[in-house]
Amino acid sequence: MPPLNPRFVFFGDKQIKAIKSWVQTDFCKHPQAPGSLREFISFHCHKDLTTEDAAGLYWLLYNDAYRFLNLQDEGRRVLLVCYDNLVQNPAKTTQEIATFLDLEWTRSMAEDVYSGSVGKNKKPDLSPSIDRECQKVWEFIKGSHDHIFPLE
Repeated sequence: MPPLNPRFVFFGDKQIKAIKSWVQTDFCKHPQAPGSLREFISFHCHKDLTTEDAAGLYWLLYNDAYRFLNLQDEGRRVLLVCYDNLVQNPAKTTQEIATFLDLEWTRSMAEDVYSGSVGKNKKPDLSPSIDRECQKVWEFIKGSHDHIFPLE
């Protein structure tokens, strides 16, 4: 079974600009981010920041929030949804989401889910230290909720 990897979305220069803005404003829009994470992102924010590393740092801040906000203890308020589950089994996954939100599920909730991107993107070429940090967060998230991740 291959290891599960974090999924990254690339927005080109937008993520680079976002990372640089976070550092320049001392993370004013992310006041709950721990100092160690701020320092890590700041250290890796330099003039040669690649799109891949920016995407990794962006992913890291938003997904590590699950840990630093203790959302794993908020089972009644937080539902993790695995992207692969959503696109490979949209009816079942959207039913779970609807149930969680106390909504009546309808087929239209799953009709426009696009599965064509699954497995098409290779793992990004991240700097080793960014890759390690992302993997730590990914393992934490998986360990908190193994049941939501597909078996590969």
